[in-house]
Amino acid sequence: LFPYTTLFRSVVAAGITVDTAVFDPLEFQFSYGPQLTSVAYSTSFNFTLTHGPHAGKTLVFLGGNTANLNFYDPATNAFSAPVGWPTSGTLNNIAQGAGAFRIGNSDLVLIINGNSATTQILNQSTGAIAAGPALPCSVLSAGFNLRVPVPNTSDVRQLIFCDGNQFAVFDHASQTFSGPISSVAGAGPGIQGFVLPSASGGNAGSAMVVLGNSEPTLYIFNPVT
Repeated sequence: LFPYTTLFRSVVAAGITVDTAVFDPLEFQFSYGPQLTSVAYSTSFNFTLTHGPHAGKTLVFLGGNTANLNFYDPATNAFSAPVGWPTSGTLNNIAQGAGAFRIGNSDLVLIINGNSATTQILNQSTGAIAAGPALPCSVLSAGFNLRVPVPNTSDVRQLIFCDGNQFAVFDHASQTFSGPISSVAGAGPGIQGFVLPSASGGNAGSAMVVLGNSEPTLYIFNPVT
């Protein structure tokens, strides 16, 4: 799911198909969207590029334990298979739990490959991809990562769900992982989270994680402690 015009419409890709739909929030309805060049699976995800020659395009990782990619260009409302991109290095297969996030405010993107403890780093400006730091726990379940600023500093942490009640923490400044740390209960499908605003009392600046997996207990992640 990602925006495709300044009207804030979104392209939604269905699972195990090349079909997409466009959701218009003004009309609150769907219409047929452009087709992908290859099938997207349930482990697919996307990242909108912010740097380099493809800035503004959305990079779609099609998942399904493949390394297939698509570019979505909002200027043409069309998908295409990247030709000669990555420019160097090879993308690992994208599997269960995969995801990606931008490192700090740089042009680097950390890719969580899924079904393993491996990561890769993509340089948006050059298109090069290389090995990233290993996670302290294997990512085997629902994909989830959340950017959590450290209050009253310029530091940022990324909370990443591995499996069961295990999470990894990525330090954007040092580009290293710590953990694993344990949540109060096991997480799974339906996991989601958000950073609590400054008016949230003693938990202000912490992340509240809805663990999913039919688990009613909430997990509070404090990026300071």
